[in-house]
Amino acid sequence: MQGQKIEKVQYFTLDYQNIDHVLPRIISDKLEWSDPSWRYNCFDCFDFYLQIDTEDQRSFTIGWDPPSESAGLWLREGASHGVPFSSVAVWNVTASPRWAPLLGSVVSAVECRYRTDVELPGWHNELLTLTIDHQRVFVFLGDVAPDQSQEPSANSLMVMSDPEELPDWMSN
Repeated sequence: MQGQKIEKVQYFTLDYQNIDHVLPRIISDKLEWSDPSWRYNCFDCFDFYLQIDTEDQRSFTIGWDPPSESAGLWLREGASHGVPFSSVAVWNVTASPRWAPLLGSVVSAVECRYRTDVELPGWHNELLTLTIDHQRVFVFLGDVAPDQSQEPSANSLMVMSDPEELPDWMSN
């Protein structure tokens, strides 16, 4: 991904509006876009994948593995098609306030932060930091608490960017 220019960004999340379908559903309805399930004041939070397509026709997908020997975040070259999950909604977030300023910008760095876990063997990626046009975009496992704050999670992605600060539980 490093050295690539961003062309398109998509979030793959559970389709809360239409839960019983097999193929991914592209979200285009203006009513759904008026209050997207993933948008919060200082962060985005969604269930499955983040896909970045580049101007060179390459795709990169960020996702997570459930608690196991390979738990944590992963980054792979290749497009996601919503598999292996059903009832997936695909949101093209390219024009969203978080991503629109970064279109056409070069990803200058991709950094991974690993941790060990007492309950799971090995090292696990807990944070991906993308530096894009001198702005950092943080991708990590997190979810939304009942009070709309952030809390740790093993099965949801959270995206934040400068100037927002990582939550305390991710700062060490």
